[in-house]
Amino acid sequence: MTQRSEPNDRASRAAPSRASVADRIDAGDLYARVGDHTQALITYLGAWPEVSEAETPALARRIAYCQGRLGRYAEAIGLLEPVVASLDVLDVDRVELGKCYNELGSAYFALGDLDRAQSAGLTAAKHLAKTTGPHFGVAQNLLGGVALRSGDTDLARTHFRAALDHFRTEGDVGNLAFAYNNLGHVYKAACEWERALEHYQAAYYLCATEGEYQDQGAIHQNLGVTLLKIGRYAEAQEHLEKSRDRAMEMGDSVRVLRARIALVRLARESRDFQAARRILREARSEGPDAVPSREACLLMLEDASLAFAEGRLADSRALLAPLFERVAAMASRGDLMVEAHLLQANLALEEGAWDEARHSVDAALELSRADHDREQENRALAAHMRWSYVTGATEDAEKAFQEQRAGASRRGERPFEARLLEWRAGVAREFGVRSEQAVALLGEARDLWRSMRRERVVFALTLQLAAAELVEGRRDRAIELLESLGSDFGTDERSAALHRRISRMLEAQAEVTAGMPDGEWVLRRLEEIRGWDASRNEVVRECLSVLVETLGADGGLVGKPEAETLELVSTVSMGRLGGRRQLTPSTLGIPGTGASGILEPTDPSVRTSMAVRVSLDGVEHCLYVERRQDEARRFTLSDLRYATLVAAEVARMLPPPGPGEKGDAGHAFDGIRHGIYVADIITQDPKMLAILGLIRKVAGSDLTVLLQGETGTGKKLLAQALHRISERRDRGFVTVDCAALPDNLLESELFGHRRGAFTGAVQDRIGLLEEANGGTVFLDEIDKAGISVQRRFLHLLDSGEIRPVGATGYRPLDVRVVCATSCPDLRSEVSEGRFIKDLYYRLNDIAISVPPLRERPDDLPLLTGCFIESAAHQAGREIAGVAPAFHEVVQAHDWPGNVRELEKAIRRAVALVDAGGTLVPDLLPVAVIESSGRRAEQSDSLKGRVEAFERSILLETLDRVRWNKSRAAEVLGLTRKGLKGKIERYGLDRRRGRR
Repeated sequence: MTQRSEPNDRASRAAPSRASVADRIDAGDLYARVGDHTQALITYLGAWPEVSEAETPALARRIAYCQGRLGRYAEAIGLLEPVVASLDVLDVDRVELGKCYNELGSAYFALGDLDRAQSAGLTAAKHLAKTTGPHFGVAQNLLGGVALRSGDTDLARTHFRAALDHFRTEGDVGNLAFAYNNLGHVYKAACEWERALEHYQAAYYLCATEGEYQDQGAIHQNLGVTLLKIGRYAEAQEHLEKSRDRAMEMGDSVRVLRARIALVRLARESRDFQAARRILREARSEGPDAVPSREACLLMLEDASLAFAEGRLADSRALLAPLFERVAAMASRGDLMVEAHLLQANLALEEGAWDEARHSVDAALELSRADHDREQENRALAAHMRWSYVTGATEDAEKAFQEQRAGASRRGERPFEARLLEWRAGVAREFGVRSEQAVALLGEARDLWRSMRRERVVFALTLQLAAAELVEGRRDRAIELLESLGSDFGTDERSAALHRRISRMLEAQAEVTAGMPDGEWVLRRLEEIRGWDASRNEVVRECLSVLVETLGADGGLVGKPEAETLELVSTVSMGRLGGRRQLTPSTLGIPGTGASGILEPTDPSVRTSMAVRVSLDGVEHCLYVERRQDEARRFTLSDLRYATLVAAEVARMLPPPGPGEKGDAGHAFDGIRHGIYVADIITQDPKMLAILGLIRKVAGSDLTVLLQGETGTGKKLLAQALHRISERRDRGFVTVDCAALPDNLLESELFGHRRGAFTGAVQDRIGLLEEANGGTVFLDEIDKAGISVQRRFLHLLDSGEIRPVGATGYRPLDVRVVCATSCPDLRSEVSEGRFIKDLYYRLNDIAISVPPLRERPDDLPLLTGCFIESAAHQAGREIAGVAPAFHEVVQAHDWPGNVRELEKAIRRAVALVDAGGTLVPDLLPVAVIESSGRRAEQSDSLKGRVEAFERSILLETLDRVRWNKSRAAEVLGLTRKGLKGKIERYGLDRRRGRR
């Protein structure tokens, strides 16, 4: 709100040629004064065709004024530019020309065209310098606004005071409010928040006195933004919502957009990320057709900042380049350019790109100081403090932290002070210099956020406190903190993920105490870390912590070789290094940056140490661990081999980036968060995690793998996972469903045939097995293949060669064979003569039993959430939430069709729910609802047990006679019709196995 020029000066108009035109303009002036700019514009436009040439400029100015108030700035410019051009040429009233330039400059200003806005303001001031009325003051307000947005606060203050003096002299209360409002902007830029609030409140009361309803909305915006800076969030939200609502009433889409952008920031700082995304979508979808340049930049900035806050670093990075381009097109300096540089600096710090971070911090400091913007300068200094900490300049950084914190406290900037404490605690935790200090700092930050009533932030910091306490060995305190939270994570996915991580750390400690073998515990911990929604550095640090704990070491680090030094990527309990970020290998007793082995320590406090090479993101790093206790056992070659194996496992977790990917992704897995995500396998079930660990072990060999489990349990996905992490991943993966074809066709499809081998074989054809040469073939339902096909498989496994149908010779074939069966016991098929005994033992190199979904209850919420998110995204459907009863029904059903059935049921529910609705049980298939009800009512009843027994007998008999229903009916003493009815009743199916 920088200038105000109402169409209320009838004296400036020439006498109308017709009374009706004058009456219409008078009526339009009345509408404009009461804030009904839509009706005012309609009224003015009604007079436009009949207006005389002499009064055209004054009416054009009135129309442009209303268009500007309605956010239609481009239309206002299109109307006024030819008017001022004609007035410049003609020797006409210079005062009216100045007024038109005021209105034109206001439209330029709103669209972010500061150069043209300044030119228009200077021209207006020249023509209006010695006039009475508000217009000279309006020109000064315009010039002050341009100066402030360009960063020249001294010049802005000069113009705004000139405007205030002019309006006070004229007794113009309405425009005097604008002058107070604009001086509030100056104090806000100087971080004098209380003085800024005083000026905004004075402006608000003056507007209220004049009855300026829409102008009150603009001041509500300024009050809300200022209150946000000092942590008075509830009041800030109230003012911002009033600003939005009044702008909506007035039809001012641009001011609605500004209020929503501020509300996005409020929600983001409160960690209400779901609300922030919703408001951001509203801002984009319901904004003006032509978004002004500044607001367009602010939208992009909030989008990128929200992605950063949620930990979506790649998304934030992708938005950064277009943001810089858009901001630079508007102005090469100013607050938006500083904001962009600060976001880039924070991204670079998270990603470990120290040079980029320093460049961005320096640019932000230079620009904020040139603009005399104290708030932005303080934020840039905080970013410089963080950079100093992570690059080893700890003394300078600590001094800067103390100064910054004292300044924030003095200015009443509670959110900024709390964030400073969080950053400082993060540094203390990362470098392990003073872990107890990290706990104390996090506690102070949490208390500050609690005083601001930001419960989601308090929740997140309490989780961080629990993690810090756990690292310090205070398990009881960590449990106490977790129990104080309950289970309400709000909409903060990262907090929910951290809660699960801490819970698993507690479980892992309990497992170690209970005597779980070290190797099994390490593999499980690494699998859990693999699924974390965390930054790359967090993943590396936690893997390092696992190795340090397993080896009984006292500390360790991971460093990246840079010339003759090591640049530390992560450390655990290495306080003796004093927080240094770079050091020479000799400091650790390492002969060179690429050396590995058991070392001779150079520091007398170190008893024994060793180093191994580890590849992270395709770049060689050094992993170092040490024991410092006098009585500590020296590292052995066995310890060294163990560390090397763990380093290799970590390297697999952080592979080199593929084409178009960045090497700084948090870990090697994208997509579904909070679980283990390998080749589309989503699980947190211990049995499945163990299977994934086993698959990783056998992936490097050519051993045949047999996957046993019911249909829909994910056997094919496991086979694909094995293929993708094997050395054959660059070659083909061919799936063959042995139950889908009769034996004669299956034999030809698999092994190929020669021309003339049978009727219809008009040319040679290679089989599916040859198509997979060098890769992996997945034989699903292998037990359904006929004996002749089984013999061919056995020959392939024994000799590595095949013979096409009709051929006289064999061909060599190099394939990895993975088989699957839904038969619960292949040995019974062997005893019945339906499966070759030698093939059974040959397939049984590695046998993996895949548990059905009913035995993986912990996976149901995870899979349900995944399928809801995926189905909603594919359908383009917004879902408000999920009713608790929906989850209860899903949990109660036994899912005979396993994951496949669950996915189809969820997709059905998402397809049926109304847009913006909530998922309720009635949207699930009837069979699921009824089954869950029966299960709840009859789980312990005699009837339920009898049915379960009857179902198992039916299934066993049908499997034994290979689903020949006539033979099964005869064995069971039933009619064929009676057997069919029981099969339908229990939902038995040859492909699904068990209901």
